[in-house]
Amino acid sequence: MQCELIVNKVNQSCKLFVFISCYVFSSISFAASSMSGMTVKGYLDDNDVIDKIQCENISKPSYNCVIKLDSGFSKKIVVKNNNDCSDFSINSGDKGDIVFSCGVWGENDVYYYKYSQNNWYLYKHTREVLPMNGPNDLGSFNTYENFSKKWSIDSDLKDVNKDREKCK
Repeated sequence: MQCELIVNKVNQSCKLFVFISCYVFSSISFAASSMSGMTVKGYLDDNDVIDKIQCENISKPSYNCVIKLDSGFSKKIVVKNNNDCSDFSINSGDKGDIVFSCGVWGENDVYYYKYSQNNWYLYKHTREVLPMNGPNDLGSFNTYENFSKKWSIDSDLKDVNKDREKCK
C-alpha cells in the first residue's frame, strides 16, 4: 500500500513536470514569432513627436495592432496567421516609416511603408535568401521598388508577395 502511494506521487510529479515543461516551451516558441502584447515607439508620421504601434496581448497567430499618432489619428492593422513567420517584427524606420520583417529558416522579407496623407504605403520590399546549398550557393538579395499597385499598410502581405513579381 505504501509503495502504491509513493508511485502515485512520483507519477503525479512527473505529469506536473511534463505539463509545466510543455507550457513553458510553447510559450517561448510563440513569443519568438509574435508581436502580440508589444508596443513599438517611433516617428511614424511626418512630425517630430513620438507615436506608437500597440499590439493586442493574445496568444493566437492572428491579432490586431493599432497605430496611434500623437494627433489622435489611429489605424488598425491585422496580423494574419503570424505562424507563417518564425521571425516576425514591426519597427519604426526612418521618420514616417514602418518596417515589417518576416523571416523563416534561411529567408527574410522586409516591407518598408512610408507615411502619406493618414496612411502608409509600401515603397520597398527586400528579400534575402541565405546560401544554404553548399559552397557554390551564393544566396540572393533582391530589392523591389516599383509596384503595379499602390499597397497600403492594411493590405495582406501575401498579396504583396504575389505582386512583387510584377516589379520593373
